[in-house]
Amino acid sequence: MDASRSCDRIWLLLVFVTAASCQQSVSSVVGQHVLLPCAYEPADKLPPRVNVFWRWGDDVNVYNIVQNVQHLQNQAPRFRNRVSSFPELYRTGNFSLLLQKVTLNDSGSYSCHVPAENFRQNVQLDVQLTGEENKTTGGGAAGNRIGNKSGSIGIRLNHLTLLVFLLLGQSVLCQN
Repeated sequence: MDASRSCDRIWLLLVFVTAASCQQSVSSVVGQHVLLPCAYEPADKLPPRVNVFWRWGDDVNVYNIVQNVQHLQNQAPRFRNRVSSFPELYRTGNFSLLLQKVTLNDSGSYSCHVPAENFRQNVQLDVQLTGEENKTTGGGAAGNRIGNKSGSIGIRLNHLTLLVFLLLGQSVLCQN
């Protein structure tokens, strides 16, 4: 295999690793409230007025923030009166949502998109019927908690380590 083909494969792997590291996983139990995280950094680069669009799946409207104001006119009926955000935290880059009274149908992939900054954060929500998993992880009764992050920090650190390793390897292999 020649060096250019090897470099192409390494770059393809880097793109895959980078895309995968932007996903967070959150789990909850039917009837609980869950926090869907979305944090843009560095917040000081945000414009004073920002637009943020939350979607479920490819195109189901969960929540819109337009010019720092919630716009719920086109919100999907299934999310009506169950989703809220934290306007006082927008200036810090925090556009997280609180989804209340989760149902099994809420499971799936959510995305938080800030178009002006070309930023997208994906959140995978896993909703379970009972709180057995939450009880075994500690932290009190399942009904008193808001969601349960499932190792997203460890996944991100592993991806970062792999990314650094691949970048170093790519620079050694692809020097011409």
